[in-house]
Amino acid sequence: MTFIKRRQRLIDRLGNIYDEDLLDKIEEIIDEKEGPDTKGVYDEDDVLNLSPELKRRIDAALEQIQNGQTYTEEEMDKFFDEWLGKEE
Repeated sequence: MTFIKRRQRLIDRLGNIYDEDLLDKIEEIIDEKEGPDTKGVYDEDDVLNLSPELKRRIDAALEQIQNGQTYTEEEMDKFFDEWLGKEE
């Protein structure tokens, strides 16, 4: 299993944990590894904080959408088929 799949699987499993003691233990392990002051993407009010770079990229993507610079699913399927060298 790849690193990304393992990480996503763990994230999915964490979403289904309702045992506060277990969550405390997991948080302790993370704090030991990264430090307790490591800020995640959410602040204390559960507001998502995005980096300036990510905000810039989202704004650029929204501008592309507004300008009609998009592809249909069918166009993307065709693009990937060509990229992968698949025959239709």
